[in-house]
Amino acid sequence: MSLLRSWQSISQTLLVFAVISCAPQQRDAKKTKQERVNVFTPIFLVIMGASFLPFSSPYETGAFSAACLAWLLFEVRDELRSKRGPKVKIEADRGTVMTNYAAVGLAVAISSFLSLARIGRLASSPASFSLGLCLMIGGMALREWAVISLGPYFSPKVELRVGHSLVERGPYRLIRHPAYTGLLMTMLGYSLSVLEPLGALVSAVLFAIAFGGR
Repeated sequence: MSLLRSWQSISQTLLVFAVISCAPQQRDAKKTKQERVNVFTPIFLVIMGASFLPFSSPYETGAFSAACLAWLLFEVRDELRSKRGPKVKIEADRGTVMTNYAAVGLAVAISSFLSLARIGRLASSPASFSLGLCLMIGGMALREWAVISLGPYFSPKVELRVGHSLVERGPYRLIRHPAYTGLLMTMLGYSLSVLEPLGALVSAVLFAIAFGGR
């Protein structure tokens, strides 16, 4: 219980930091706010979702919290890394990146709510939890492999950067969109970790709507 309370305190502090960080600034306020929202908004929904979910043992609480924290760190690192890449040559995002982030955050929030309300929730079992956690970790690993393979040309936006060429190494030899596939696996794994097959279905639908046009 002390681990859970500590995690809740940390997540609440991070949420306050997220709200403060999204405040507009005097200089280039619109762009600054959008960039910060891109990094923090959906990820802190993950943190808050992990904070209040009841698990059958402290080991499950710790493992799930660690997985959510890893997701947070990977996504923030990848977002910040993308801003240090080569100059953008062609941008064709049309605002879809915000839709994508919103879909991830909404999927996590819905799965968390359904689990807390016990709507369609499975009976608690180590096997069900482990399956979801493994899918979540596998999804993060696949996504990070894709990001590393893209190197400085990775971007959450739909854009072409100077010097960019077709990448056929790493997971791109096997899958057309490994970064998207990894993200979908992570979302589904989150839902199954909190024993919510209905949440997993909602996550899949939201993912298809948000990412289908890319």
